[in-house]
Amino acid sequence: MKYRLLVNIDKTKVVHKRKKRTTNITNVRFTWEGSEIGIVPDYRYLGVLLDEFLCFDVHCEAIRNSAGRALGGIISKFSYFKNVGFKTFDKLFASNVESVMSYGVSSIGLKDFSFEQVQSRAARYFLGVRPKTPIPALYGELGWIPFKGQKSTFQILYFFVQLVGPPSRRRVDRRKSHILSILSYNLWDS
Repeated sequence: MKYRLLVNIDKTKVVHKRKKRTTNITNVRFTWEGSEIGIVPDYRYLGVLLDEFLCFDVHCEAIRNSAGRALGGIISKFSYFKNVGFKTFDKLFASNVESVMSYGVSSIGLKDFSFEQVQSRAARYFLGVRPKTPIPALYGELGWIPFKGQKSTFQILYFFVQLVGPPSRRRVDRRKSHILSILSYNLWDS
């Protein structure tokens, strides 16, 4: 115990990074003070699923499933309470489902992981239309933006705030007003 480091072997796992085309994981056995550490294909670290290929496919699948469960909770609440309006549905969707889908958007990048399936499922449920209804018609009727467009807006807004700089005061209401002023800023009028 030179450094007095305590390791919980039950919670400690090894994810061995490899290329997608290789079939064998590894022949190396990892041990800590005589106890063997297990090798797993993916590991959750601070809410992000890291897999052995270092891509976000497993993480995005978990996010999409979690958003689908959140949408299922909203749908079950709506089937219990009859005649609930669109503002309530939109607020519940934004606070429960979109917040799950937008978690870690900046780390996912520009790849398409079909979060729009959850969003179009919610639109189809609220409007009561058949599954073959075109997605642009659903979004147009509800006034929603596809999640891919929202993701791009988040990334552009982030880089714009980095370029312009944060507000001079650190209060929350000043930050919100600064972001709202950036959103209302029109680049083509200048």
